[in-house]
Amino acid sequence: MLLEHNVILINMKESEPEVIARGSNFIFCAPTYGDGELDRYTRSFLEQCNERMWQDKHVYLIGLGDQVLHGSTFAGCLWHLENYFLRRKAILNGRWPATGYKFKASCALGVNNDFPGLVIDEVNQSNLTSSRLTTWLINIGLISKEDCNKITVKTASE
Repeated sequence: MLLEHNVILINMKESEPEVIARGSNFIFCAPTYGDGELDRYTRSFLEQCNERMWQDKHVYLIGLGDQVLHGSTFAGCLWHLENYFLRRKAILNGRWPATGYKFKASCALGVNNDFPGLVIDEVNQSNLTSSRLTTWLINIGLISKEDCNKITVKTASE
């Protein structure tokens, strides 16, 4: 259970790859850019990492997307991140169901109709962000059900 371990949330715009050596559990949050691509900060950070840095590290993904404006490439950043980390033998956790989203297509969608991580659409479903994030954090073991009422999740729109 993650509650017993340190988790590092990396700001890829401001962090150096050396931060990876300090932990074994990482939450990556990245926006989907353009036609389902990674943004430049995420790409730059990952390009600086060597091939073996992620081996046996636990990685949890959060992807940002707009299911209306980019409905045919929704949350595509997760596909890129999943492939990147799997090729480097990281341990991916925290899959999330596609239920409740309305989009045309996503390269990130798995065979079980789920994403490799939590998907947040702050543009069209900001009212669901807090509950989705809390549920996901409980599912991955970062918080307990008993403690979920003790935390407050604020979104950019609040």
